[in-house]
Amino acid sequence: LTIILVAISVSFVLISQSRKRPSSSAYDVGPPTSAPITPAPTPSVLEKGWVELIHAHSLTTITFEHESPHRNALDWMLNDTFTLQFSQEHDGEVLQRFALASLAFRSLRDPRSWLEANSHECDWNGVSCSIFRV
Repeated sequence: LTIILVAISVSFVLISQSRKRPSSSAYDVGPPTSAPITPAPTPSVLEKGWVELIHAHSLTTITFEHESPHRNALDWMLNDTFTLQFSQEHDGEVLQRFALASLAFRSLRDPRSWLEANSHECDWNGVSCSIFRV
């Protein structure tokens, strides 16, 4: 599991660094308006716990920026009833499910066609497990 997370984290970093960043002018949106600012949604206790778990077991810094593969994977997990039944005794399953979901959101054009909600990741197409470990 650690080797898989390391390999995925390293590949995410290398891919992210190899992409050209847009210039700061791409973010120029004009002068400020008087429109009210909508506060960012408050993360749930579960989300905070999973983010802390993921950071504690990652060798690289993982960010959860809007629409990033990691953010999409986390959001998918937070809306999947199978994943939501995991308790603190299932940290390994949370981590391997997050790693596979992140890989899917990074690599596949339609990641939801591979991610199987409401089933164990060991039952997903092409995934091999030994005693529920990828």
